[in-house]
Amino acid sequence: MNGTGAGFYDSAMINDVQTVGDAKISTSIKKYGNASVYFDGTGDYLKTLTSPNLQLGTGDFTIECWSYLTSRVNGYPAIFSNYNSFTTGALALFAGHGSSTTTQYQIALSGSFPAINAGTISYNTWVHLAVVRSGSTVTLYVNGTSVGTAT
Repeated sequence: MNGTGAGFYDSAMINDVQTVGDAKISTSIKKYGNASVYFDGTGDYLKTLTSPNLQLGTGDFTIECWSYLTSRVNGYPAIFSNYNSFTTGALALFAGHGSSTTTQYQIALSGSFPAINAGTISYNTWVHLAVVRSGSTVTLYVNGTSVGTAT
């Protein structure tokens, strides 16, 4: 996926990624290449349209990202989410959700929150996060270390 100040495009032309709010490219903090996507914590996010390519189904999967948090935001600080209510199939990764501990990552999973409440949020540094489903077990990894599981 490549980005510009106006939006993002999938060079494989499989999925559309839309910017919401004032999500934009930052060249001051970057992990790879010349830039990263920047969210100021007030109504910014990336959105994809519903697509069969993004359906998790019942098989194994990994969702991963690099995150550089500068501070905790109020509300629902989702790193990623596919739900608008806690129902079967819902999956989200939060950094210090407002209704739970504010110092750990939380996983919302099929109506359970927090299904995983683990790891310590680090600020002003790059952190690799991965949510992996193998069989019926979902595992949260922080910088390559398993910090919690749920089924």
